[in-house]
Formats: sequence, structure tokens, C-alpha cells
Amino acid sequence: MGHSRLITGLVGPLLMAMGIAMLINRDLFPAMIGQLANNYGLVFLSGLLLLLAGVAIVESAVPYE
Repeated sequence: MGHSRLITGLVGPLLMAMGIAMLINRDLFPAMIGQLANNYGLVFLSGLLLLLAGVAIVESAVPYE
């Protein structure tokens, strides 16, 4: 249960901040996504960071035997 609270404590506020930012800057996000789609290096780096975060979450949740 401790790992779930840790993950929730990290991911929850991040998602809330992203949602609020999207609501406040509705007109800005389509332009940002268009720029991101044209920058393959940034897309690749983002994917690597998301993979690293996902592996960290899985590793912290699965106990070793």
C-alpha cells in the first residue's frame, strides 16, 4: 500500500497541474502539439523519459522475492 500512495502522490499532482494548464491555455496547446510533432528528437527523448518513469513505477511496486 505504501508504494501506491507514493506513486499517487507523485503522479496525481502532476496530472492535475497539466489539466489546469490545458484549461487555462486552451488556444496554446494545439500550436505546442504541432511544434512537438515536427521535432523527432524531442519525441524520442520524451518517449525514453516516459519509459524510464514507467519502469521505475513497476519496479517500486513489485517486491523482490
